[in-house]
Amino acid sequence: MIFFNKFFYLIISFFVTYILVPSDANASNGVASTNSYAEEIHGATDFRSRTQHSSGQRSSDGVDFVVTLERENISNAGTLTLDYNDDGATNVSLNTSTYPVNSYLIYLNDDHNSKSDRTNKIGQIVFDNEIYGIYDDVSDTIYKANISKSGATYPTSSNSGYSARAMESFNFYANTTTTSTTGGDWVSIGSDKKTLRIGAKNGSHGDYIRVITAAETIPVVDFNTTSSNGAESVSSKAITVDLSGTSSQAVTVNYAITGTATASGTDFTLANGTLTIAAGQTSGTITIASIVNDSLDEANETVILTLSSPGNATLGSDDVHTYTITDNDNPPVVDFNTTSSNGAESVSSKAITVDLSAASGQAVTVNYVITGTATASGTDFTLANGTLTIPAGQTSGTITIANIINDTLDEADETVILTLSSPGNATLGSDQVHTYTISNNDNPPVVDFNTTTSNGAESVSSKAITVDLSAASGQAVTVN
Repeated sequence: MIFFNKFFYLIISFFVTYILVPSDANASNGVASTNSYAEEIHGATDFRSRTQHSSGQRSSDGVDFVVTLERENISNAGTLTLDYNDDGATNVSLNTSTYPVNSYLIYLNDDHNSKSDRTNKIGQIVFDNEIYGIYDDVSDTIYKANISKSGATYPTSSNSGYSARAMESFNFYANTTTTSTTGGDWVSIGSDKKTLRIGAKNGSHGDYIRVITAAETIPVVDFNTTSSNGAESVSSKAITVDLSGTSSQAVTVNYAITGTATASGTDFTLANGTLTIAAGQTSGTITIASIVNDSLDEANETVILTLSSPGNATLGSDDVHTYTITDNDNPPVVDFNTTSSNGAESVSSKAITVDLSAASGQAVTVNYVITGTATASGTDFTLANGTLTIPAGQTSGTITIANIINDTLDEADETVILTLSSPGNATLGSDQVHTYTISNNDNPPVVDFNTTTSNGAESVSSKAITVDLSAASGQAVTVN
């Protein structure tokens, strides 16, 4: 019968440990790692000391410390007064509504095989989050409302195993992972505030502590800064995306690309995508690559990155970053192709070319005014003061003297003078004045007397002799 009871106990232990537990034991549960003398059994539900009942949870090996997550993200347990905090102080109060917490039980509910086991088999547990402090008093390691595990079995003060959960001659060490004692039970918390080590002098049937850690809060993901800039000669730029804190799981966030710069290799290379920040990391980068250093004078251009749809994080307020690619090219020079030209008045129009010293990445404008001896407004030609626009990518434009009048008047050659000023997105060159000469193409008129003879009485005091022109002239005619 004794053999059967032991066999039955082993079967039940195997079932609880290996069948019921693994679904929880494989999860993080806020525990980063344990050493060979500590075992995670987060599915444990019976926390009675073995002196009270043999079904109290033990380790698989029967000699190890066990860590069990009781409850996580606790914010409704009121104010907790911890026996020790991670700096070694006692009676430290913690308001769970302000600082949500996780609660763990760490216990040795086994029999160490020897005195050597009691001093050498030291359990070590590294938590994902900061250890706020511990409870070691028996009254604080039994059931506590909103902290203890729902449905689990805890002892009461009237149970025979109640006092067996106590640590004996307890010592607490802060900011160390090396100090220990063989004269009593002890706990240390390392300077990283996450590494807890525990040793038990008596090594049998009990020794429980409750550990309170920070709850893992969902980190905020957003850009480190909302704007930055660089010359187009800088071939790439890494834009940093930050997390407000580390996460035990990878964080993802989508990003979309807009702005005035053109992607797909025209100005830079970067497409919409998803950034992954690995577990334990606090930042990642999105790289604007292959920034093109062209020779075009152009306006500064922007690459706008917008974050959305975070995974395992919440989106912060700095969800847009604008990177400005600063142009490093001089503006082109604008002036006339030549400073003078001419044409007969029978030529009905003349296009005067205005050149750029180089193509520009933006439209170039230049004002022009009209002067000269020819009369505008349709008398000799049609053209008014105005502004010439040379589109981006072009190297020249024209100003057209239109509707040149081919009259029949003999007249002097006339000029149309164009003068450039006030360039936009360019500088004014030295050939800023162009003179176009309209050459007369009419023969001069014939001048002679209207008649070759005339007469009159001597009583007529004067006589006007008429001199005729064969045609009207556009200029005064003189004859001696």
